[in-house]
Amino acid sequence: MSLVFKEAQKVVQDLKLKGYPEPVISSELIKLDLKQGEFKISHYIAGFGIHPEKLGMSNDCKMDKETYDKIESFAKENGLKTKAGLFSIYLQNPMGKYEGIINNTSFYGSSPELFEAIGKQIFGLKTEVCVETKL
Repeated sequence: MSLVFKEAQKVVQDLKLKGYPEPVISSELIKLDLKQGEFKISHYIAGFGIHPEKLGMSNDCKMDKETYDKIESFAKENGLKTKAGLFSIYLQNPMGKYEGIINNTSFYGSSPELFEAIGKQIFGLKTEVCVETKL
């Protein structure tokens, strides 16, 4: 499970309690440089209506047919549906809540598990950095 995601959730809650406006929270996350392996939390989307808040990271992605097919397959494997927006693909649970968002510059998840799964399964990110040494 993504430890950096959980840490970022705590930071967001603390900032909200301190009265930070929601649009400022992402810039505060960037300053904190929250990383775990190749994952770096730098974005925040406030929840609205039935949709939960989400945390995300920058990730350049070529949004082509291959990537779209990968996202579709990922969604099906995880019991989610996809909904294409103008610039993003939304991952929707069976109750209609948007649990994740993927676009050509970033991705977001509403839980540590989903965030990490998107990063690993769609973009091949690693949570741990392995260092090899030659003797």
